[in-house]
Amino acid sequence: MSIYSDHAAALAELQAEQGADCPAIWFNGALIKVLPGSASLRTENGIGGDGLFYDLQFTALVADFGGVIPESNAPFNYPGQNGDEYKISSVQPAPGQFQIRISANAAAQGE
Repeated sequence: MSIYSDHAAALAELQAEQGADCPAIWFNGALIKVLPGSASLRTENGIGGDGLFYDLQFTALVADFGGVIPESNAPFNYPGQNGDEYKISSVQPAPGQFQIRISANAAAQGE
């Protein structure tokens, strides 16, 4: 195993330890466990314009998405099936592509 697959295995173990308390998103009809990173509901006006802050950031295992990295603008709900609707703003695969970091904004933004 590589260091990257070891890290992904540790993330899966953490998700399993949390059991039903593990945060999850509802994506394409499936509940996908995630490790929340941060949330923000603000922007900051600075030199050159507004700074970008995502409403939600989290880490997930690529395997939980069926081995396919989700695309930008894909909708999902958080937390769980009945949570608020978000859209993926960016996806950052980690080395080895076992896990990804997703940044998202409320789906209503930009409408």
